[in-house]
Amino acid sequence: MNKTFNLAIRVPDTEIEISDLDIDFDIIKNNKQENNKAILTVWNLSDTNYYNLCSNRQIEFYAGYEDLILAFKGEIENITKKELIPDKAVIIEVLDGKYKYVKMNKNYRSTTSSTQIIKDCISAMGLGISKMSEKLPEKSYTNYKAVGYPHVILQNITKPLGIICSIQNNMMQVISPDEKPDTENLQVLNGTNSMSPSKSADGSIEIDSKFMPALNPNDYVDCQFTGFSGINRVEAIHSFGNNYGKAGTTIVRF
Repeated sequence: MNKTFNLAIRVPDTEIEISDLDIDFDIIKNNKQENNKAILTVWNLSDTNYYNLCSNRQIEFYAGYEDLILAFKGEIENITKKELIPDKAVIIEVLDGKYKYVKMNKNYRSTTSSTQIIKDCISAMGLGISKMSEKLPEKSYTNYKAVGYPHVILQNITKPLGIICSIQNNMMQVISPDEKPDTENLQVLNGTNSMSPSKSADGSIEIDSKFMPALNPNDYVDCQFTGFSGINRVEAIHSFGNNYGKAGTTIVRF
């Protein structure tokens, strides 16, 4: 039995949902310093929903067949002006990873761990934490002064320790360089759901697979191909598709 592929745009902390329109999506996520980015193209958007999007700015994008899964969360960076013309598409550019550019000025008068400073920096950036390794490498600081932009202080603390920090769906991930994957809940990539791996010009490996809305950079997947197998950490993903003809594709980069 064929299942309907559904897409929905929601405004957090409200009852606003846009789910009955034709939508194209193009999502790029990475584990670098660049913002994750999504381009959503929506047809026949009502004046009311257009106003709601322009007024609230924060949106969530969901996808799935039965249960809708969060595929992207961020802040609207640009939205085209809505013309009162039938079938006119509205293009929405959304950025994930924007944070408060406020300065912090905190003196730690006693001995403080790097883990505590990391948490305080993330809080000052206005972000929550979606993932933090249980055993992070640590350094102790005495009379440390955290002065300046918290994202800069965060990088100064984490980089020497090899800790990976990246923002996915508007939440920070803090990952130890020694983190071990959860082997019981891994996405599997093989010949039944993916194309054969290919090597890019920069030496990275790419796999074209079915659309996986829940997959994020720094997640682990189980690759089962001749010549490229084993558990690998995702560096970046590129997902695209729509809800009126092509459910979607995810290109996974390692």
